[in-house]
Amino acid sequence: MSFTVDFPSFKSTLLQHCRNTIETFSRTPDNRDVYAFVLDAQSSIGAIGIRWNTLEGLAQTLTHKSYQNYPHDRIYAYNGLKYSVGDYHFEDDNNDELWSFSNQFAEELDEMWDSDDEEGERYRSFFIDMLVEAIQELAPEFEKLHRTDDFIAYVTDHDEDDMAFMKRTIPDTQFYKAFPDIQQYEEFIQRIRSLPIAEQVGFWSRALVDFKLNNDSKEVLELKSMHRNEFDVIEQITALGSHAVGSIMTMLEMFCGYRPFYDGVTRKLDVWTCQSILIDIAQANEDEIKRLRAILSRQYEEGHQGAINTARTLHALDPNRFPEEATDEGRLHLLNIEEYK
Repeated sequence: MSFTVDFPSFKSTLLQHCRNTIETFSRTPDNRDVYAFVLDAQSSIGAIGIRWNTLEGLAQTLTHKSYQNYPHDRIYAYNGLKYSVGDYHFEDDNNDELWSFSNQFAEELDEMWDSDDEEGERYRSFFIDMLVEAIQELAPEFEKLHRTDDFIAYVTDHDEDDMAFMKRTIPDTQFYKAFPDIQQYEEFIQRIRSLPIAEQVGFWSRALVDFKLNNDSKEVLELKSMHRNEFDVIEQITALGSHAVGSIMTMLEMFCGYRPFYDGVTRKLDVWTCQSILIDIAQANEDEIKRLRAILSRQYEEGHQGAINTARTLHALDPNRFPEEATDEGRLHLLNIEEYK
């Protein structure tokens, strides 16, 4: 891949700016208990923000009215305020030469998106790689900071998950010092994955239902203790793939109000929760297809709003038999519903 942006000069400028920033800050009274240093990027436009925070900076943020009633987990958990880069107390983006490189990068990236998405994605990746290398090369400079025992330096990208690149610059030992709840959850996941597959499906399915019913079951309480929620459960169910589809169909029948829940009570919940998981898995056997067709038929007869998304789910599971045009709102009523029974 050839570039018009001079990446070595781009990185050199960034490194010098970071070194100057760290040197200047290190001589101030604020240089105490620094727990994070971040290159906060927007890879779609080549922007780079330099952010860092101290325990005192976090304490000052917590005095803001909007944060004063935050519970412990919303502050210190892996996805809490402590590592919310936008809330960091210290920043330094003031470098015209750096912005010139960023603007040049953004212009070239736009041209790539127009002609070749894959080329554009590789270009973005190259940009992130440069930032990772910069963090690694700044290691000697971090010695000038009065750091906490769990200090971490990393790259984040507004176009990705906040933690997507952390482990590229943070050794595991240090990572788990900063995020002990992640280590606890990873060990928990390994314990569940050691179970027979049917038990795994049962555990995660029951946990999702309990989250939806606001039922603090043993499973839910254990997950909450690790600052996890229903979206983490959905991620694990989706990872089980076709093994979980039968259980998801049962949940969908429950959420539609067509089958009682485990406590014998019939309720109606958000059916999209189940439909979206099925769409992501995109696999089902013939019996599971029949069950979904039966749900669609009943929803259609009832005028259920979820019928359109059920049709979309059928298309995702079997696009040959259930064409995309049948999933468009306004066309479902034109179909002979007998085809779906």
